[in-house]
Amino acid sequence: MAHESLTDGLELLQAAAKSTASLKPLQDPEESDTEFRARLDRFSEVSNNYINEYDTIFRETLDIINQHDGLLESFEQALKSEKVEQQYTSYKEVNEENYKKYFVKDFPDQVSKNYKKSLKKYEKLSQKKKYGNNQTYIQFREMIWDAQDVHGEEVLNINKLFTDYNSDDEDFVEEQIRESFKCPLTKQFFVSPVTSKVCHHSFSRDAIMEVIQSKNGKTKCPIPACAHEIRRMDLVADPELEERTKLARDREMRETLAENATLDRL
Repeated sequence: MAHESLTDGLELLQAAAKSTASLKPLQDPEESDTEFRARLDRFSEVSNNYINEYDTIFRETLDIINQHDGLLESFEQALKSEKVEQQYTSYKEVNEENYKKYFVKDFPDQVSKNYKKSLKKYEKLSQKKKYGNNQTYIQFREMIWDAQDVHGEEVLNINKLFTDYNSDDEDFVEEQIRESFKCPLTKQFFVSPVTSKVCHHSFSRDAIMEVIQSKNGKTKCPIPACAHEIRRMDLVADPELEERTKLARDREMRETLAENATLDRL
């Protein structure tokens, strides 16, 4: 229930950010171009401040979701350890004297230890590793980028949003942008993309449906490190991602044609 509330909160943030980013003031007929540009600059500054606040809350919510998942994983690890030790009870009597010998000692302490280890590992990650590969965050920033509608053919370099951005990574960044529009199962551009309501990961519809059917109607999310399970009812069509994928695919096609034309001239 808590996890669903957090993901619902992310959807509200997405909607608010998109609405803010798409707002554009109109020039008054009696207003000079200079006055309008000055007012436009002030408006953009206020708008960007709101978007930055949404971004901060979005990242903090992703951090909380990570903590939530880390706590569940810590419980699972401790329970698995208990199950391993319980196997000895099948051939040896357990009584008050040897109970602690065959069952997990200090279960709460084990959960706490695993959870602290998980938190420490996450806190050491750079901003780029925490959010730069998070599909939900990528889609959030791409939605803002598209709503602002001032970038022309330029694509979003999401890593510029992080304090550990390195301009030497431009080739990697460009490839990362392309990969965000490709299905993690087919490695091709999304076709009729669907997004999980549970973990917000996206896939080409036919590809994920085939996996779900092969697993008797329920499968662990194919994204590495995602602990959620996905069922058919958890998937919803994602027309916005489909539209952004079309733009990315068209952009790549134009770039390929331009490269081929350059090679032909050589």
